[in-house]
Amino acid sequence: MESIFINYRRADNAAGYSRSLAQALRKEFGDDQVFRDIKDIPPGEDFPAVIANQLASCTVMLVLIGTQWSRLSDSNGQRRLDNPQDWVRREIVTALTRDILVIPVLICGAPMPATAELPHDLVELASRNAFVMSDDDWEHDLAQLVVALREHLNLPLAVATTGSGTGKLFETLAGAMRQFPHAATRMKRPNLLLQMFSGLMGWVRTAIIIAIIVWIGYTQSDEFAAGVDRFFARSAEMLSRLLP
Repeated sequence: MESIFINYRRADNAAGYSRSLAQALRKEFGDDQVFRDIKDIPPGEDFPAVIANQLASCTVMLVLIGTQWSRLSDSNGQRRLDNPQDWVRREIVTALTRDILVIPVLICGAPMPATAELPHDLVELASRNAFVMSDDDWEHDLAQLVVALREHLNLPLAVATTGSGTGKLFETLAGAMRQFPHAATRMKRPNLLLQMFSGLMGWVRTAIIIAIIVWIGYTQSDEFAAGVDRFFARSAEMLSRLLP
């Protein structure tokens, strides 16, 4: 059974962060030591039963908390955290009841929820020392979290693997894009419209190459996809602040 359980709320812009974090921790400790529901529950499985089984065996829960974590509401306008059947709440309550190590992980600059914001069975979460992970210092913060987890779990590092064929393909395509000559420099046209058209075609070809790289990366590499997810999650977070 996995030792590290990642608890997160998708609507809190945390899906991308949870994916990136899970991918990094699996590299450090191995695939069999990290549980993240969307990745580790096959289609058709009994969701409550799998979650209960994992919560009965994990030794650490990482609770990802974004800026909307304690304020999000359901379709009826009820705050999700106030619903005893809310899965995020149920998972945390179970972990606190088992007295395992529960680490609040603050993302997107989120503050630690105050006691007054929490339902009665989550009040204990407010007293747990939080760990902050920032976009600007993600790699450094991740390294510090790995050290803390390794000390608590006494887990060895996962065996390092060599670069994948997908990674080499990215390098090849990126190199091709850098070497791709701009059409305007190859085609000497006296006509201004033809020069503008050739320049536009050069940009279009460059955009197509970039789109191919991103598509291949997102579909073939979990690490690449996690980075893209984290980028869009952070962008959504910034837009929500600008357009409340």
